[in-house]
Amino acid sequence: MVIEDAPKSNSAESDQVPERESRERKVTRILLAEDDQNLRESLQDTLRYEDYAVEAVENGQLLVDKLANGEYDLVIMDNDMPILTGVQALKEIRNQGKSLPVIVFSTRSGELQKTITELGGTCLSKEAPQDFLPTIKMVLEGVK
Repeated sequence: MVIEDAPKSNSAESDQVPERESRERKVTRILLAEDDQNLRESLQDTLRYEDYAVEAVENGQLLVDKLANGEYDLVIMDNDMPILTGVQALKEIRNQGKSLPVIVFSTRSGELQKTITELGGTCLSKEAPQDFLPTIKMVLEGVK
């Protein structure tokens, strides 16, 4: 998945979502998990360019840990990650009783898409980067 046209973030910029700013402006807080550093940074830049507050981690276990201790409006994650896959992390999220929207992206479909949907998630193909932002907006509109 290649996302273009977003300015690069300043390397000194923190990956932490500023809580005060989020409360004041009602910024949508997104927790992103992607093990590929270049893609993770590209996705972060794209989301920040769209005025989302983004916190990113590099594997499914870190995502589950962050989610247990933080408040987010949306989770976006790769399925093919180390430690916990996207599907395994989605199962953990649901076991924690969290019902927030989750988007899982992958290069595979079929049975994987069915499993993600059954767990209340949305599957997004890495082969369709043009669908990335429209899918986020559609999922977030569905929770209003």
